[in-house]
Amino acid sequence: MSKYQQHPLSAAFPKMSDAAFAELRADIAANGLLAPITLYEDKVLDGWHRYCGCDATGTEPRFRVFEGEDDAARKFVVSANLMRRHLDTSQRAMIAARFANIPHGGDRTRPEQGVNLPLAVATVAQSLNVSEKTVKDARAVLASRDAKTIAAVDSGQVSVSRAAKQVRASTPKPAPKPKQLPDNVTALPMNTGSVTLEQWAALAPDIRTALLRRRNSRATLNRQNEREDGNAIDWARFTWNPITGCLHDCPYCYARDIAERFHSEGHPAFPDGFAPALRADRLSAPINQLPPASDDPRDARIFTGSMADMFGRWVPPEWIDAVLGIAREARQWEFLMLTKFPKRMSEFEIPNNVWMGTTVDCQARVNAAEAAFERVQARVRWLSVEPMLEPIRFSRLDRFNLLVIGGASVSKNTPRWIPPFEWIADLMRQADDAGCAVFLKSNLYRKEQPFGARYRFTEELPKVFDYLGKKKGEDAA
Repeated sequence: MSKYQQHPLSAAFPKMSDAAFAELRADIAANGLLAPITLYEDKVLDGWHRYCGCDATGTEPRFRVFEGEDDAARKFVVSANLMRRHLDTSQRAMIAARFANIPHGGDRTRPEQGVNLPLAVATVAQSLNVSEKTVKDARAVLASRDAKTIAAVDSGQVSVSRAAKQVRASTPKPAPKPKQLPDNVTALPMNTGSVTLEQWAALAPDIRTALLRRRNSRATLNRQNEREDGNAIDWARFTWNPITGCLHDCPYCYARDIAERFHSEGHPAFPDGFAPALRADRLSAPINQLPPASDDPRDARIFTGSMADMFGRWVPPEWIDAVLGIAREARQWEFLMLTKFPKRMSEFEIPNNVWMGTTVDCQARVNAAEAAFERVQARVRWLSVEPMLEPIRFSRLDRFNLLVIGGASVSKNTPRWIPPFEWIADLMRQADDAGCAVFLKSNLYRKEQPFGARYRFTEELPKVFDYLGKKKGEDAA
Protein backbone atom coordinates (compact mmCIF):
# COMPACT_ATOMS: atom_id res chain seq x y z
CA MET A 1 0.00 0.00 0.00
CA SER A 2 1.60 3.04 1.31
CA LYS A 3 5.05 4.48 1.10
CA TYR A 4 5.29 5.16 4.83
CA GLN A 5 5.09 2.82 7.81
CA GLN A 6 3.61 3.62 11.20
CA HIS A 7 6.11 4.83 13.80
CA PRO A 8 6.33 2.58 16.90
CA LEU A 9 5.34 5.54 19.11
CA SER A 10 2.14 5.92 17.12
CA ALA A 11 1.55 2.15 17.02
CA ALA A 12 1.53 2.08 20.83
CA PHE A 13 -1.95 3.67 20.75
CA PRO A 14 -5.04 1.47 20.19
CA LYS A 15 -6.53 1.33 16.69
CA MET A 16 -9.74 3.14 15.81
CA SER A 17 -12.89 1.04 15.83
CA ASP A 18 -14.16 -0.01 12.42
CA ALA A 19 -17.12 2.34 12.75
CA ALA A 20 -14.96 5.34 13.68
CA PHE A 21 -12.55 4.65 10.82
CA ALA A 22 -15.45 4.38 8.38
CA GLU A 23 -16.64 7.86 9.48
CA LEU A 24 -13.11 9.25 9.08
CA ARG A 25 -12.78 7.71 5.63
CA ALA A 26 -16.10 9.18 4.53
CA ASP A 27 -15.11 12.62 5.80
CA ILE A 28 -11.80 12.54 3.92
CA ALA A 29 -13.59 11.45 0.74
CA ALA A 30 -16.05 14.34 1.09
CA ASN A 31 -13.81 17.12 2.38
CA GLY A 32 -10.22 16.05 1.70
CA LEU A 33 -7.48 15.91 4.32
CA LEU A 34 -7.90 18.91 6.62
CA ALA A 35 -4.97 18.32 9.04
CA PRO A 36 -1.48 17.35 7.77
CA ILE A 37 0.13 14.04 8.74
CA THR A 38 3.27 14.24 10.92
CA LEU A 39 6.39 12.28 9.94
CA TYR A 40 9.34 11.40 12.17
CA GLU A 41 12.29 9.19 11.21
CA ASP A 42 10.56 8.74 7.83
CA LYS A 43 7.55 7.09 9.51
CA VAL A 44 4.06 8.32 10.41
CA LEU A 45 4.25 9.69 13.95
CA ASP A 46 0.77 11.23 14.07
CA GLY A 47 -2.20 10.80 11.74
CA TRP A 48 -1.87 7.12 10.85
CA HIS A 49 -5.61 6.60 10.46
CA ARG A 50 -5.83 9.77 8.34
CA TYR A 51 -2.99 8.41 6.22
CA CYS A 52 -4.78 5.07 5.78
CA GLY A 53 -7.99 6.96 5.00
CA CYS A 54 -6.21 8.92 2.25
CA ASP A 55 -4.86 5.70 0.83
CA ALA A 56 -8.31 4.07 0.87
CA THR A 57 -10.02 7.03 -0.82
CA GLY A 58 -7.28 7.99 -3.28
CA THR A 59 -6.80 11.35 -1.57
CA GLU A 60 -3.39 13.00 -1.82
CA PRO A 61 -2.00 13.31 1.74
CA ARG A 62 -0.19 16.36 3.09
CA PHE A 63 2.80 16.02 5.45
CA ARG A 64 4.85 17.90 7.98
CA VAL A 65 8.12 16.67 9.47
CA PHE A 66 8.57 16.65 13.24
CA GLU A 67 11.85 18.25 14.31
CA GLY A 68 13.13 16.99 17.65
CA GLU A 69 14.62 14.06 19.56
CA ASP A 70 13.03 10.87 20.91
CA ASP A 71 11.77 12.40 24.16
CA ALA A 72 10.17 15.32 22.35
CA ALA A 73 8.54 13.01 19.82
CA ARG A 74 7.10 10.88 22.60
CA LYS A 75 5.67 13.91 24.39
CA PHE A 76 4.23 15.22 21.12
CA VAL A 77 2.44 11.99 20.21
CA VAL A 78 1.02 11.66 23.73
CA SER A 79 -0.27 15.21 23.71
CA ALA A 80 -1.73 14.94 20.21
CA ASN A 81 -3.56 11.69 20.87
CA LEU A 82 -4.81 12.35 24.40
CA MET A 83 -6.36 15.61 23.21
CA ARG A 84 -8.35 13.81 20.52
CA ARG A 85 -9.19 10.50 22.21
CA HIS A 86 -11.10 9.54 25.33
CA LEU A 87 -8.78 6.82 26.70
CA ASP A 88 -9.33 5.30 30.11
CA THR A 89 -6.61 4.51 32.65
CA SER A 90 -6.14 0.93 31.44
CA GLN A 91 -5.73 2.00 27.82
CA ARG A 92 -3.18 4.65 28.79
CA ALA A 93 -1.28 2.06 30.87
CA MET A 94 -1.05 -0.23 27.82
CA ILE A 95 0.38 2.64 25.79
CA ALA A 96 2.93 3.36 28.53
CA ALA A 97 3.95 -0.31 28.63
CA ARG A 98 4.51 -0.30 24.87
CA PHE A 99 6.55 2.89 25.11
CA ALA A 100 8.84 1.11 27.58
CA ASN A 101 9.59 -1.55 24.93
CA ILE A 102 10.61 0.86 22.16
CA PRO A 103 14.42 1.19 21.69
CA HIS A 104 15.51 4.60 22.90
CA GLY A 105 18.87 6.32 22.89
CA GLY A 106 19.97 9.40 24.80
CA ASP A 107 21.43 9.08 28.27
CA ARG A 108 20.08 5.52 28.65
CA THR A 109 22.49 4.11 26.04
CA ARG A 110 25.47 2.12 27.34
CA PRO A 111 28.03 2.59 24.53
CA GLU A 112 30.47 0.14 26.04
CA GLN A 113 27.94 -2.67 25.57
CA GLY A 114 26.00 -1.32 22.59
CA VAL A 115 22.71 -1.79 24.44
CA ASN A 116 19.67 0.52 24.42
CA LEU A 117 17.83 0.01 27.70
CA PRO A 118 14.05 0.41 27.92
CA LEU A 119 12.54 3.55 29.39
CA ALA A 120 11.96 3.37 33.12
CA VAL A 121 8.43 2.47 34.19
CA ALA A 122 8.27 5.64 36.28
CA THR A 123 9.02 7.78 33.20
CA VAL A 124 6.34 6.30 30.96
CA ALA A 125 3.82 6.19 33.82
CA GLN A 126 4.25 9.90 34.45
CA SER A 127 3.98 10.76 30.74
CA LEU A 128 0.59 8.99 30.45
CA ASN A 129 -0.66 10.08 33.89
CA VAL A 130 -1.03 6.55 35.30
CA SER A 131 0.50 4.75 38.27
CA GLU A 132 3.61 2.59 38.04
CA LYS A 133 1.60 -0.38 39.33
CA THR A 134 -0.87 -0.01 36.46
CA VAL A 135 1.98 0.04 33.92
CA LYS A 136 3.43 -3.11 35.48
CA ASP A 137 0.00 -4.74 35.12
CA ALA A 138 -0.01 -3.70 31.45
CA ARG A 139 3.47 -5.17 30.94
CA ALA A 140 2.22 -8.48 32.35
CA VAL A 141 -0.71 -8.44 29.90
CA LEU A 142 1.59 -7.73 26.94
CA ALA A 143 4.04 -10.42 28.08
CA SER A 144 1.25 -12.99 27.95
CA ARG A 145 1.04 -12.50 24.15
CA ASP A 146 -2.66 -13.35 24.46
CA ALA A 147 -4.10 -11.37 21.54
CA LYS A 148 -7.70 -11.62 22.77
CA THR A 149 -6.87 -10.30 26.26
CA ILE A 150 -4.67 -7.51 24.89
CA ALA A 151 -7.38 -6.41 22.46
CA ALA A 152 -9.98 -6.40 25.24
CA VAL A 153 -7.88 -4.02 27.36
CA ASP A 154 -6.94 -1.84 24.36
CA SER A 155 -10.60 -1.42 23.44
CA GLY A 156 -11.61 -0.56 27.01
CA GLN A 157 -13.75 -3.67 27.50
CA VAL A 158 -11.62 -5.08 30.36
CA SER A 159 -9.57 -3.24 32.98
CA VAL A 160 -5.83 -3.82 32.90
CA SER A 161 -5.76 -4.84 36.57
CA ARG A 162 -8.38 -7.53 36.01
CA ALA A 163 -6.60 -8.80 32.88
CA ALA A 164 -3.24 -8.89 34.66
CA LYS A 165 -4.78 -10.83 37.55
CA GLN A 166 -6.14 -13.43 35.12
CA VAL A 167 -2.80 -13.68 33.30
CA ARG A 168 -0.85 -14.17 36.52
CA ALA A 169 -3.32 -16.73 37.81
CA SER A 170 -2.87 -18.79 34.63
CA THR A 171 0.94 -18.63 34.80
CA PRO A 172 2.49 -21.67 36.52
CA LYS A 173 4.21 -20.77 39.75
CA PRO A 174 8.00 -21.35 39.61
CA ALA A 175 9.46 -23.93 41.93
CA PRO A 176 10.67 -22.52 45.27
CA LYS A 177 14.19 -21.24 45.01
CA PRO A 178 16.87 -22.51 47.36
CA LYS A 179 18.57 -19.95 49.52
CA GLN A 180 20.70 -17.79 47.24
CA LEU A 181 24.12 -16.49 48.09
CA PRO A 182 24.33 -12.68 48.19
CA ASP A 183 25.96 -10.88 45.26
CA ASN A 184 29.00 -9.97 47.34
CA VAL A 185 29.60 -13.58 48.38
CA THR A 186 33.26 -14.37 49.03
CA ALA A 187 32.93 -18.16 49.25
CA LEU A 188 33.18 -18.60 45.47
CA PRO A 189 36.71 -19.41 44.30
CA MET A 190 36.39 -17.54 40.99
CA ASN A 191 34.69 -14.69 39.14
CA THR A 192 31.11 -15.93 38.84
CA GLY A 193 30.70 -14.09 35.53
CA SER A 194 32.36 -17.10 33.87
CA VAL A 195 32.68 -20.59 35.35
CA THR A 196 34.69 -23.12 33.34
CA LEU A 197 34.13 -26.88 33.41
CA GLU A 198 37.15 -27.32 35.70
CA GLN A 199 35.92 -24.67 38.12
CA TRP A 200 32.42 -26.14 38.10
CA ALA A 201 33.74 -29.57 39.00
CA ALA A 202 35.49 -28.11 42.06
CA LEU A 203 32.36 -26.34 43.43
CA ALA A 204 30.27 -27.64 46.32
CA PRO A 205 26.66 -28.58 45.37
CA ASP A 206 25.08 -25.71 47.32
CA ILE A 207 27.27 -23.14 45.55
CA ARG A 208 26.43 -24.66 42.17
CA THR A 209 22.73 -24.35 42.98
CA ALA A 210 23.14 -20.73 44.09
CA LEU A 211 24.90 -19.85 40.84
CA LEU A 212 22.16 -21.36 38.70
CA ARG A 213 19.50 -19.49 40.71
CA ARG A 214 21.27 -16.15 40.46
CA ARG A 215 19.25 -13.31 38.96
CA ASN A 216 21.01 -10.27 37.53
CA SER A 217 18.48 -7.48 36.94
CA ARG A 218 20.89 -5.69 34.58
CA ALA A 219 21.39 -8.63 32.21
CA THR A 220 20.14 -7.89 28.68
CA LEU A 221 19.85 -9.71 25.38
CA ASN A 222 22.06 -8.88 22.44
CA ARG A 223 20.21 -7.39 19.47
CA GLN A 224 21.79 -8.14 16.13
CA ASN A 225 22.70 -5.58 13.53
CA GLU A 226 22.43 -6.21 9.80
CA ARG A 227 25.72 -7.42 8.30
CA GLU A 228 26.91 -7.29 4.71
CA ASP A 229 29.11 -10.40 5.09
CA GLY A 230 26.10 -12.70 5.60
CA ASN A 231 27.13 -13.66 9.14
CA ALA A 232 23.98 -12.20 10.67
CA ILE A 233 21.47 -14.69 12.06
CA ASP A 234 18.56 -14.14 9.70
CA TRP A 235 15.85 -16.05 11.56
CA ALA A 236 16.07 -14.34 14.98
CA ARG A 237 16.77 -10.75 16.03
CA PHE A 238 18.28 -11.47 19.44
CA THR A 239 21.01 -13.74 20.79
CA TRP A 240 21.54 -15.02 24.33
CA ASN A 241 24.61 -16.88 25.54
CA PRO A 242 24.30 -18.13 29.13
CA ILE A 243 26.70 -20.88 28.04
CA THR A 244 29.70 -20.12 25.83
CA GLY A 245 32.47 -22.11 24.21
CA CYS A 246 32.67 -25.32 22.23
CA LEU A 247 34.99 -28.30 21.65
CA HIS A 248 33.98 -29.21 18.08
CA ASP A 249 36.85 -27.29 16.40
CA CYS A 250 35.00 -26.81 13.08
CA PRO A 251 37.28 -24.85 10.69
CA TYR A 252 34.51 -22.49 9.56
CA CYS A 253 33.38 -21.48 13.09
CA TYR A 254 32.71 -17.74 13.29
CA ALA A 255 31.98 -18.00 17.04
CA ARG A 256 35.47 -19.26 17.83
CA ASP A 257 36.99 -16.44 15.73
CA ILE A 258 35.02 -13.85 17.70
CA ALA A 259 35.77 -15.37 21.12
CA GLU A 260 39.50 -15.78 20.50
CA ARG A 261 39.85 -12.26 19.08
CA PHE A 262 38.02 -10.71 22.06
CA HIS A 263 40.03 -12.84 24.48
CA SER A 264 43.33 -11.77 22.90
CA GLU A 265 42.25 -8.13 23.24
CA GLY A 266 41.45 -8.61 26.94
CA HIS A 267 37.73 -8.00 26.41
CA PRO A 268 35.66 -8.99 29.48
CA ALA A 269 33.02 -10.73 27.32
CA PHE A 270 35.29 -13.78 26.83
CA PRO A 271 37.65 -14.15 29.81
CA ASP A 272 38.13 -17.86 29.01
CA GLY A 273 38.34 -17.56 25.24
CA PHE A 274 36.36 -20.32 23.58
CA ALA A 275 36.65 -22.81 26.46
CA PRO A 276 33.17 -24.00 27.55
CA ALA A 277 31.86 -21.88 30.43
CA LEU A 278 28.68 -21.04 32.33
CA ARG A 279 27.77 -17.33 32.27
CA ALA A 280 25.50 -17.20 35.33
CA ASP A 281 25.30 -13.41 35.21
CA ARG A 282 23.43 -13.65 31.89
CA LEU A 283 20.80 -16.21 32.85
CA SER A 284 18.00 -13.77 33.67
CA ALA A 285 18.29 -11.62 30.50
CA PRO A 286 15.09 -12.94 28.81
CA ILE A 287 13.12 -12.35 32.01
CA ASN A 288 14.33 -8.74 32.15
CA GLN A 289 13.08 -7.82 28.65
CA LEU A 290 9.90 -7.91 26.62
CA PRO A 291 9.94 -8.35 22.84
CA PRO A 292 9.67 -5.05 20.94
CA ALA A 293 6.30 -4.13 19.46
CA SER A 294 6.58 -5.51 15.92
CA ASP A 295 4.74 -7.43 13.21
CA ASP A 296 7.94 -9.34 12.38
CA PRO A 297 7.91 -12.65 14.32
CA ARG A 298 11.73 -12.67 14.32
CA ASP A 299 11.65 -9.75 16.78
CA ALA A 300 10.34 -12.13 19.45
CA ARG A 301 12.89 -14.88 18.76
CA ILE A 302 16.18 -15.49 20.55
CA PHE A 303 18.96 -17.65 19.12
CA THR A 304 20.18 -19.30 22.31
CA GLY A 305 23.79 -20.46 22.35
CA SER A 306 25.04 -18.66 19.25
CA MET A 307 28.54 -18.83 20.82
CA ALA A 308 28.34 -22.46 21.98
CA ASP A 309 26.94 -25.93 21.43
CA MET A 310 24.66 -25.99 24.44
CA PHE A 311 24.00 -29.73 24.09
CA GLY A 312 27.64 -30.73 23.62
CA ARG A 313 28.70 -33.91 25.44
CA TRP A 314 30.84 -31.81 27.77
CA VAL A 315 28.03 -29.49 29.00
CA PRO A 316 26.77 -30.37 32.52
CA PRO A 317 23.04 -31.23 32.47
CA GLU A 318 22.43 -28.73 35.30
CA TRP A 319 23.49 -25.91 32.96
CA ILE A 320 21.08 -27.05 30.27
CA ASP A 321 18.22 -27.45 32.77
CA ALA A 322 18.84 -23.91 34.05
CA VAL A 323 18.64 -22.44 30.54
CA LEU A 324 15.49 -24.40 29.70
CA GLY A 325 13.98 -23.28 33.02
CA ILE A 326 14.49 -19.63 32.11
CA ALA A 327 12.94 -20.26 28.69
CA ARG A 328 9.95 -21.89 30.37
CA GLU A 329 9.55 -18.82 32.60
CA ALA A 330 9.99 -16.22 29.82
CA ARG A 331 6.96 -17.24 27.77
CA GLN A 332 6.94 -13.93 25.86
CA TRP A 333 9.94 -15.15 23.78
CA GLU A 334 10.61 -18.02 21.39
CA PHE A 335 14.02 -19.65 21.91
CA LEU A 336 15.88 -21.29 19.02
CA MET A 337 18.55 -23.84 19.99
CA LEU A 338 20.96 -25.70 17.73
CA THR A 339 23.37 -28.59 18.30
CA LYS A 340 25.59 -31.13 16.56
CA PHE A 341 24.59 -33.64 19.25
CA PRO A 342 20.86 -34.10 18.47
CA LYS A 343 20.62 -37.33 20.46
CA ARG A 344 21.21 -35.39 23.69
CA MET A 345 18.28 -33.07 23.01
CA SER A 346 15.89 -35.98 23.48
CA GLU A 347 17.07 -36.39 27.09
CA PHE A 348 15.44 -33.12 28.24
CA GLU A 349 11.89 -31.87 28.72
CA ILE A 350 11.45 -29.09 26.18
CA PRO A 351 9.24 -26.05 26.89
CA ASN A 352 6.60 -25.26 24.29
CA ASN A 353 8.28 -21.98 23.28
CA VAL A 354 11.63 -23.60 22.43
CA TRP A 355 12.58 -24.62 18.89
CA MET A 356 15.00 -27.56 18.81
CA GLY A 357 17.39 -27.86 15.88
CA THR A 358 20.47 -29.70 14.68
CA THR A 359 23.23 -28.86 12.22
CA VAL A 360 23.73 -31.11 9.20
CA ASP A 361 26.59 -29.78 7.10
CA CYS A 362 27.32 -33.05 5.28
CA GLN A 363 25.79 -36.45 4.57
CA ALA A 364 27.60 -38.10 7.51
CA ARG A 365 25.29 -36.31 9.97
CA VAL A 366 21.95 -37.19 8.34
CA ASN A 367 21.21 -40.57 9.93
CA ALA A 368 21.97 -39.36 13.46
CA ALA A 369 19.79 -36.26 12.97
CA GLU A 370 16.80 -38.18 11.63
CA ALA A 371 17.06 -40.90 14.31
CA ALA A 372 17.35 -38.39 17.16
CA PHE A 373 14.43 -36.25 16.01
CA GLU A 374 12.10 -39.22 16.12
CA ARG A 375 12.42 -38.79 19.90
CA VAL A 376 12.94 -35.04 20.34
CA GLN A 377 9.70 -33.65 21.77
CA ALA A 378 9.47 -30.03 20.62
CA ARG A 379 6.71 -27.92 19.08
CA VAL A 380 9.11 -26.76 16.34
CA ARG A 381 11.89 -29.03 15.09
CA TRP A 382 14.34 -27.66 12.58
CA LEU A 383 17.52 -28.31 10.59
CA SER A 384 20.41 -25.96 9.84
CA VAL A 385 22.24 -27.05 6.69
CA GLU A 386 24.90 -24.35 7.06
CA PRO A 387 27.37 -24.46 5.58
CA MET A 388 26.19 -26.97 3.00
CA LEU A 389 29.46 -28.76 2.20
CA GLU A 390 28.19 -31.41 -0.22
CA PRO A 391 24.96 -32.65 -1.84
CA ILE A 392 22.74 -34.00 0.97
CA ARG A 393 19.89 -36.50 0.79
CA PHE A 394 17.35 -37.03 3.59
CA SER A 395 14.88 -39.87 3.99
CA ARG A 396 12.81 -38.40 6.90
CA LEU A 397 12.60 -34.66 6.36
CA ASP A 398 8.98 -34.98 7.49
CA ARG A 399 10.32 -35.08 11.07
CA PHE A 400 11.26 -31.41 10.75
CA ASN A 401 9.19 -28.24 10.44
CA LEU A 402 11.89 -25.93 9.05
CA LEU A 403 15.02 -26.30 6.93
CA VAL A 404 17.56 -23.45 6.96
CA ILE A 405 20.11 -23.56 4.11
CA GLY A 406 23.28 -21.48 4.08
CA GLY A 407 26.79 -21.14 2.76
CA ALA A 408 29.97 -20.18 4.60
CA SER A 409 31.08 -16.61 5.10
CA VAL A 410 34.79 -15.86 5.33
CA SER A 411 36.32 -17.03 8.62
CA LYS A 412 39.83 -16.97 10.02
CA ASN A 413 40.61 -20.39 8.53
CA THR A 414 38.19 -20.77 5.62
CA PRO A 415 37.20 -18.81 2.49
CA ARG A 416 33.70 -17.87 1.47
CA TRP A 417 31.77 -20.85 0.12
CA ILE A 418 28.51 -20.78 -1.84
CA PRO A 419 27.14 -24.28 -2.51
CA PRO A 420 26.15 -24.94 -6.14
CA PHE A 421 22.60 -24.00 -6.99
CA GLU A 422 21.84 -27.59 -8.06
CA TRP A 423 22.58 -28.79 -4.50
CA ILE A 424 20.31 -26.13 -3.02
CA ALA A 425 17.50 -26.75 -5.53
CA ASP A 426 17.57 -30.50 -4.87
CA LEU A 427 17.39 -29.97 -1.12
CA MET A 428 14.49 -27.54 -1.56
CA ARG A 429 12.64 -30.14 -3.65
CA GLN A 430 13.15 -32.70 -0.88
CA ALA A 431 11.73 -30.23 1.64
CA ASP A 432 8.71 -29.47 -0.56
CA ASP A 433 7.96 -33.18 -0.90
CA ALA A 434 8.19 -33.62 2.89
CA GLY A 435 6.07 -30.55 3.70
CA CYS A 436 9.03 -28.85 5.41
CA ALA A 437 9.38 -25.04 5.28
CA VAL A 438 12.59 -23.60 3.78
CA PHE A 439 14.59 -20.54 4.86
CA LEU A 440 17.54 -19.44 2.68
CA LYS A 441 20.36 -17.62 4.48
CA SER A 442 21.67 -14.42 2.91
CA ASN A 443 25.21 -15.84 2.71
CA LEU A 444 24.02 -17.92 -0.25
CA TYR A 445 23.69 -14.76 -2.33
CA ARG A 446 26.29 -13.14 -4.55
CA LYS A 447 26.37 -9.36 -4.09
CA GLU A 448 29.03 -8.28 -6.57
CA GLN A 449 29.58 -4.74 -7.84
CA PRO A 450 30.57 -3.73 -11.37
CA PHE A 451 34.37 -3.88 -11.84
CA GLY A 452 34.76 -5.26 -8.32
CA ALA A 453 36.01 -8.59 -6.98
CA ARG A 454 34.36 -11.69 -8.43
CA TYR A 455 33.41 -14.86 -6.61
CA ARG A 456 34.81 -17.82 -8.55
CA PHE A 457 32.01 -20.37 -8.50
CA THR A 458 33.05 -24.03 -8.28
CA GLU A 459 31.57 -27.37 -7.25
CA GLU A 460 34.89 -28.41 -5.71
CA LEU A 461 34.81 -27.79 -1.98
CA PRO A 462 38.08 -26.24 -0.68
CA LYS A 463 40.10 -28.90 1.18
CA VAL A 464 40.16 -26.86 4.39
CA PHE A 465 36.44 -27.68 4.91
CA ASP A 466 37.07 -31.43 4.87
CA TYR A 467 37.50 -31.87 8.62
CA LEU A 468 35.42 -34.99 9.29
CA GLY A 469 37.34 -37.62 7.34
CA LYS A 470 35.52 -40.94 7.41
CA LYS A 471 33.62 -40.33 10.66
CA LYS A 472 29.87 -40.93 10.70
CA GLY A 473 26.88 -39.74 12.72
CA GLU A 474 27.53 -37.93 16.01
CA ASP A 475 31.10 -39.28 15.98
CA ALA A 476 31.61 -36.80 13.14
CA ALA A 477 31.38 -34.01 15.70
